[in-house]
Amino acid sequence: MTGNKSFFETLVMEEGGNVTFGDGSKRNVVGKGTISVPGLPSLSNALFVDGLKANLISISHLSDEGYSVLFSKDYCSILKPDGQTLLKGMRSSDNCYCLEASIVSNHVSMDEQIELWHERLGHMNFRDLRTLGKFNCVRGLPKLGKKANGVCGPCQQGKQTKSMHKKGKYLTTKEPLELLHMDLMGPMQTESLGGKRYIFVCVDDFSRFTWTYFLREKSETFDKFKMLCINYKMK
Repeated sequence: MTGNKSFFETLVMEEGGNVTFGDGSKRNVVGKGTISVPGLPSLSNALFVDGLKANLISISHLSDEGYSVLFSKDYCSILKPDGQTLLKGMRSSDNCYCLEASIVSNHVSMDEQIELWHERLGHMNFRDLRTLGKFNCVRGLPKLGKKANGVCGPCQQGKQTKSMHKKGKYLTTKEPLELLHMDLMGPMQTESLGGKRYIFVCVDDFSRFTWTYFLREKSETFDKFKMLCINYKMK
């Protein structure tokens, strides 16, 4: 329960009786909803109590949800059914156990979480990634905040373009076949009428003459290149 309305992700305003505290004072329950606070897991069925100054978590409600709560001299731990630590609270000087918002189940900050899921989902953009978490589109994906700098290093490097080579003013070759530029493309999804699926292109640097061969198999490339050189020399 809390008295801070801004903590609620969803809130239904309704009268729900009152809450009695240890000193005998009472406060009215004016709403109920789900709390989403950065650094803490989502808490459902939370009460919005008018005038409440502290934020309290009910141990009995956690137990009803299947969690285990362990207390020691210095701290308390809230455990998931599989034994993993969900939350941890340190004991204060006035004998209260205060949750540490930076401690979550996987000990990863919100900024590190969104970067981790960004990598897991094939470097999806951060805006769509937050949308998936907000509407629970992916099972196990938590609600994610904004990334601090909003830029992923590998994504930035992958989208950089290469500068073109400057056009040379002079030929560096002195005769045909001294330097050849070759490219092999394929396999094509659709075969030609002759059953060809690969295209072998060869450009002579000196004469700029271009040969184009259509191949059935990739293994035919070297034989075509060999015949090209033999035939050219015979001419």
